[in-house]
Amino acid sequence: MKLIDEIVEMASDGKRSLADALRKCLVLAFELKNEKLKEWADKELNGFGKDDAIPRYREAVLHSKGNFVGYGGARMTNRPLPLGVLQGDHWDLLTSKLRQPIGAYEVLCASGLNNNPTISWPPDLIHHYQSKFIEGYALSSAWQEVPMSLIIGLCEEVRNRLLRFALEIKEELGHVADKPLELPRERVEAAVVNHIYGGMNVIAGSAREFSQIGAVNIVQGNVDSLATALSTLEIAEPEIHALKEAIKADNDSFGARTKKWLASVGSKLGDTGLKIGADVATAIIKTWLLKYFGNGGGDVSV
Repeated sequence: MKLIDEIVEMASDGKRSLADALRKCLVLAFELKNEKLKEWADKELNGFGKDDAIPRYREAVLHSKGNFVGYGGARMTNRPLPLGVLQGDHWDLLTSKLRQPIGAYEVLCASGLNNNPTISWPPDLIHHYQSKFIEGYALSSAWQEVPMSLIIGLCEEVRNRLLRFALEIKEELGHVADKPLELPRERVEAAVVNHIYGGMNVIAGSAREFSQIGAVNIVQGNVDSLATALSTLEIAEPEIHALKEAIKADNDSFGARTKKWLASVGSKLGDTGLKIGADVATAIIKTWLLKYFGNGGGDVSV
């Protein structure tokens, strides 16, 4: 199939545009009639919204630096900030999620920048910790540095996932005389899950569609709505109870015990439910917890 051959060629050549390869992938997704592939290609091309589940390869814990001013005009610049002084919720806010379209990161990789890109701290956060770091000095500005190696790695991760998927589909097409619509849907689904979403722990069975799971309504502070959402992913009742206890122990905040439960949630997924990988399911549960705690689209570090 010409389209598959073009995707393989573009994805395997590090000098070819990754965004162009993803546009061809989007065309393929429509030909294969696979919603998960459509969604992935579309979000990689257009960026991830604040309420979207973010793939783990787009998450990063970044180091922070800051500038300080003191008495008599004294200054300290470009000082590393020890984040141990941060409160738990603020640490979560500084866990970066790289939401921009993949094309934006490609441009950065090709720009030959000598300095790492930066993400500024919110002004309210700077004000809150103004006097917390160095005695006699006030924090005047702060930012996170995004290593170029991380951005290059992100682009390579997307390129490699796309290539592995295209090669798998190309092999499968050999069994159906190069006719995409004759490919068994379960084979296409498995290839998307394993190679695109990276989840080897596949939840099989008669499940709700991905879009329905993502649209589950979570009411802030309503633990029953959270429990109902978790049951759609076949999280067992004892594990839901364990989460309730963790939230209670954390004084109804996104504290250490709740994060510990979230970090191990992949092993708690049932045998039936949505055909997605454990990583994707964990990202969805993160979003639900954020909505429950009223943090909107904020970030979570576990």
